[in-house]
Amino acid sequence: MLIQEKIEKNIDATLSVQKTIFNHFNNTPIDLGNKRYGVDIFSITVRGKGNNRYLHLSGIYKHGVVKLLKEYGIYSKRVHNKNLLIKKENNIINEVTIKDIKDIINGYLQQLPSLEINIDSVNESFNTAAQIEIFYRQSNMVLNESFLDFLQLEESEIIKDRKDVSALFFQNGMVEVDANRVTKTEYNQIRQGVVWKSNIVPFDIMSRDAGICHFSQFISNSCNKEVSRINALKSAMGYLLHSFHKKSGGQMVLLYDQSITDLNNPQGGTGKGIIANALLILRSTTKIDGKKFKGDNNFDFQEVTFETRLVWVDDVGKQMDIDRFNSISTDGFNMEQKNMTSTMIPPEESPKILLCANIILECAGTTRKRRQFIIELSSYYSSKITNGNEEPIVEEHGCTFFTDDWDKKEWNRFYWYMIDCLKLYLDKGLIYTPTINVVENRARQIIGDEFFTWIKSKAFKLDTDYSTKEEFEEFKELYENEKFSQRSFSNNLKKYYSLIDQTITFHNSSKEGKKVGYFRISN
Repeated sequence: MLIQEKIEKNIDATLSVQKTIFNHFNNTPIDLGNKRYGVDIFSITVRGKGNNRYLHLSGIYKHGVVKLLKEYGIYSKRVHNKNLLIKKENNIINEVTIKDIKDIINGYLQQLPSLEINIDSVNESFNTAAQIEIFYRQSNMVLNESFLDFLQLEESEIIKDRKDVSALFFQNGMVEVDANRVTKTEYNQIRQGVVWKSNIVPFDIMSRDAGICHFSQFISNSCNKEVSRINALKSAMGYLLHSFHKKSGGQMVLLYDQSITDLNNPQGGTGKGIIANALLILRSTTKIDGKKFKGDNNFDFQEVTFETRLVWVDDVGKQMDIDRFNSISTDGFNMEQKNMTSTMIPPEESPKILLCANIILECAGTTRKRRQFIIELSSYYSSKITNGNEEPIVEEHGCTFFTDDWDKKEWNRFYWYMIDCLKLYLDKGLIYTPTINVVENRARQIIGDEFFTWIKSKAFKLDTDYSTKEEFEEFKELYENEKFSQRSFSNNLKKYYSLIDQTITFHNSSKEGKKVGYFRISN
């Protein structure tokens, strides 16, 4: 069973549904005028004259339907300029559809007793079948978007992370985390605000114990047991868990392999997916297939919803335009689905972004560097893969992560480790650590192994003129590459020095009466 499916299945068991809302025997007919009365969700009409009067079950009492749905916790809620149908119970809300409402009403109808009614000294009894039949005949009058707009508006604020405080939602209550403390509140004790049901983890959080969890050991191994790298990764996970965005935009977190990457045969296996899945357990996540994602389609984010707190783009390919995410960090997400009106999520309410890639994406330039927080994972686990069918996590830890292999104590240790990541981020912010092989990996990908090896061996000095033609001829002869042009050579020089934040300039000078081209490197 997939992790998300398991979460949804367990959450469904956390909320009860009332079986009986109205007591028919206590209902008082409401005079609607013109010999019409409202009783429960039905309209009753007095027909005939004198002693020949009788009661007729004539239709649906619409106000009664609104009251019924309110008793079931069904409301309308305005979210980002869009009306949603929601169900609320114990300050927990989830979006529902007209089909869900139809099922609720149908369940109510099926358990109705006979309706014994007295109006103006006229007695009548309507059995369950008669009540169901009249509702089915006229259900289209109330089971439509236009009528459901009359539902009571639920105006409570959705509980959101604040600048210095983050909330995690467990089955037995809300856990609020700041840099110094952790507090827990049961949902029915929340004084202000409501919580999305999809954000609730199906686990009863317990007190912290002193044990070391498998996940913390995994993080340590993935960071080569270097404290600075461990803290950088923990702060990145805390940042992704903290569902708060600055209005000026945030950063995306990129997980790369530390080892030198072959662009045509990327390896992976370092544990990027495990980190993403750890975050998915605690935050509502939309996963996007990076192999198909280019970033140039209006419907790229059609699966992102108002409840999404994390967008995980997995296994990103070289075709992806990384700059698309730069604009998203500033402008917010545009949720556009086919044949539907698009909706903009402002940047301060947008989900965080996690990119996992086996290749290095474009990272040169001030804007990209400001928006990208890069973490490189060691080859601790990938080095144990030789045939492709090994399971280094299971071999190392003796269990499969995030499954029933973990008992309640292990799950509890994991959750407290993630809480510690939040505390670290809220205290220290994103903790920067120098990259290891990002520049080299990126350079190899954009200029090729041969050119990279050659330019590293040259070690050109700063502020010194070098003949473009002579260096080009040397490279071409060394690698016997007759198809490589001088224009390509110059372009590769520009790409390389741009990547390492140095400037290359080209100029011409006269030598023995001939115009000769030179290049010069400077900081």
